Amino acid sequence: MSSLRKIMQKTRRDKVRSEEIRMQLNIPAISYLVNRKRKECNHHVSRMTPDRTVRIARDNLPADGKRSPGRPKKRWKDS
Repeated sequence: MSSLRKIMQKTRRDKVRSEEIRMQLNIPAISYLVNRKRKECNHHVSRMTPDRTVRIARDNLPADGKRSPGRPKKRWKDS
């Protein structure tokens, strides 16, 4: 973000929000880019055969081990 501020010649003292700088420079938010890459990766794994290790790890629940109370079981597709 600091490089974008330098491009716009704005400092933190100018109190210009990051979203406004991104809108003026027409740059998407980083969360959009991360989600797009995640979808691309998920699509790639979906095209794999069901016997591939990566697809098995994504689709199945982890082993039936004990976890500390209050912590939910995690799956690949939840993230």
